[in-house]
Amino acid sequence: MTKIAVCIPLLIAALTFGCKRSQTAAPTEVPDSRNSVHASPTTAPVSLVHGTLKLTTSTKFEFEVPAHSITPKLEGSFEAAETNARGSSGKIDLLVMTPDEFAEFTQGRGGTASYSVTDSSGQTVSYALPSTLDSPQKYYVVFRNPGGKSSPKTVKAELTASF
Repeated sequence: MTKIAVCIPLLIAALTFGCKRSQTAAPTEVPDSRNSVHASPTTAPVSLVHGTLKLTTSTKFEFEVPAHSITPKLEGSFEAAETNARGSSGKIDLLVMTPDEFAEFTQGRGGTASYSVTDSSGQTVSYALPSTLDSPQKYYVVFRNPGGKSSPKTVKAELTASF
């Protein structure tokens, strides 16, 4: 065997073993909790209104959507009737408001509502509330009688908030 024939396999072996590089682990990314969705423990639905109420001006019900709620909803129905007239329908408003919207409402500045049903004697409600991130969100459900004290109403309502 010639010197070249012996040296070539040795050279190849030296290059193969000598060029091995240690592989570094790929950098791991730390997930940003503000940009990811995590399943939260299931919270039981909250019954906001279940029954009949007398409405002269307005009545509020408050609830809180827990943090990390992906698909919160407000569902149910209501029917209104004039208190003084048997069987006739009454018109009321249903408003769903955030604390800022509710503050404007109570200070008489009008404002807006996240969801509203106005001038209605009855309605089925199915409102998808916005998802929450790291903090809970409070809401107010308000039944308002546009006729005021001179035209009291009776409201039969079933409303549930689910998370």
